[in-house]
Amino acid sequence: MPSATNNPKTPSENVESWIEKIVDGEEGSTPRQVFLGGVSGWLTGFLAMKVGKAAATAVGGGIILLQIANYKGYININWNRLNRDAEKIQKQIVTGAKPDWTDKIRTYAQDNSCTIPAFAGGFLLGLASA
Repeated sequence: MPSATNNPKTPSENVESWIEKIVDGEEGSTPRQVFLGGVSGWLTGFLAMKVGKAAATAVGGGIILLQIANYKGYININWNRLNRDAEKIQKQIVTGAKPDWTDKIRTYAQDNSCTIPAFAGGFLLGLASA
């Protein structure tokens, strides 16, 4: 009689299987969507508050450096290309052509109607707890 080998899972395999149980595709049960939305929103809000000051300083400093470079003449704008791109975008708006990412966002929002409010609530909690 062959003996059955018992292969215990490593800790990383246990974590992966646990995550797979929680994140079971895009469409899941309502409590799962609320949990995922709330946790991801809280984490995003918490990180936004912790990283926000450094990011604001970096963006503000970058804008100041760009303005100095523009004033000194280091930046030249290709107005022909800018106008061509603006006309292309204007035609898309007039004809009603939508970029693909808006359809993806709309589909995700329709499929996960509980995740988005939970994300918003978690985000606000994350901002408050930071």
